Amino acid sequence: MRFILLAFISFSLLGCSQKVQHTIPDISYIEDYEVEPRDNASVNGSLWTDTTPTSIYFLDRKARRTNDIITVRVVESSSASNTGNVSTSRDSSVNMGVGSIFGKDRGSINPAIDANSSNSFAGSGQLQRADSITATVSTRIVRVLNNGNMVLQGKREIMVDNEKQTLYVSGVVRPEDIDANNTVMSSALADAQIMYTGSGSLAASRKPGWGTRILNTIWPF
Repeated sequence: MRFILLAFISFSLLGCSQKVQHTIPDISYIEDYEVEPRDNASVNGSLWTDTTPTSIYFLDRKARRTNDIITVRVVESSSASNTGNVSTSRDSSVNMGVGSIFGKDRGSINPAIDANSSNSFAGSGQLQRADSITATVSTRIVRVLNNGNMVLQGKREIMVDNEKQTLYVSGVVRPEDIDANNTVMSSALADAQIMYTGSGSLAASRKPGWGTRILNTIWPF
């Protein structure tokens, strides 16, 4: 009995422990933008070459090189609503009787069959969800494409009372969308991936226990 109780407590503790796995944005799509590098023009002593932008000597301090920092202002909101209803019904009846058995009168035997069946189902569902996020995260230029666009990636982690909040941001931005303070809105990011995750006791309390999850998985009705 003591062994059974100890095993039950051990499995309960294992079920209470939850390992939170964070998903890191996948930026492998940037390989699709890869092109052959430009050939370096030979130096002929002139300040101007075919590969040198005419404004290079009048550049501001706007981020444009690999590992430069760009601040992304994340302002996103979304809402969804869905309603579904279903109703089915089916009725059937069977009546059978035998007048004679092997050509003889059935007498007092009455092999009649009378069956009725009725089946109905009604169900409805409604989903309403609204999400919004406003945050600021500094990202790093991980690659500069041949057309001047830049691939950004960064994350921000905040730990408060053993509650860890992590914000991941990645995407492609045009140089003209970056303001003088090296800041860009999240709405200007192409192929944007914004992920906000959390771990800790507060995040775990919003999830059903392991027993409930198992029951919901195997419950057939």
